[in-house]
Amino acid sequence: MNWILTTVLCIILIEFVVRIPLRVIISEMNIVMRKVLHTLRAKSVSDHRKEKVMLAYASSLFASTTKLAGFLVATGALAFLLIAVFDYLGAAIGPFVSSWVGISFSIVVATVYFAIRNFFV
Repeated sequence: MNWILTTVLCIILIEFVVRIPLRVIISEMNIVMRKVLHTLRAKSVSDHRKEKVMLAYASSLFASTTKLAGFLVATGALAFLLIAVFDYLGAAIGPFVSSWVGISFSIVVATVYFAIRNFFV
């Protein structure tokens, strides 16, 4: 029963993570980082202007990093909630998922499901 519930847990978490706009946030961060490098390398921009621009870029990067951390926390909270619900229903999945066998099985299931999902979607 733990194997089936772990598979269900992996599928739900993969579907949750796929729907999070990670690519958008990471591409925004890459654009800002390119702007940072361009500004730092520019000889024609004064140091005073660089300080002002870097503050804006830093706040933008901080906001993006906070979003990524929030999504990571939300994913962990969903996993914890699902494991707690499964445990409450009588299937002691918590110890299984945290064991080496459960972690290995979760990695394999998540990888296979993600590959199959990408092939068909």
